[in-house]
Amino acid sequence: MPDSKKLIKIGELAKLSGIPVSTLRYWISGGKVNPITRTQSDYMLFLPEQVAEIKEINGKKKS
Repeated sequence: MPDSKKLIKIGELAKLSGIPVSTLRYWISGGKVNPITRTQSDYMLFLPEQVAEIKEINGKKKS
């Protein structure tokens, strides 16, 4: 598992990317976005670098 200090939860990913949590959850259910890991409490965790990936997906959607 990657260093958990560098991982972010879905709410922070939404804030940094400007994409609503509900949209991110939809993309996750469809396989467009994947969490790096989950906590024992089932929180989805992401790498900060995935913000750029999210923004790219959103850009393609608008095209």
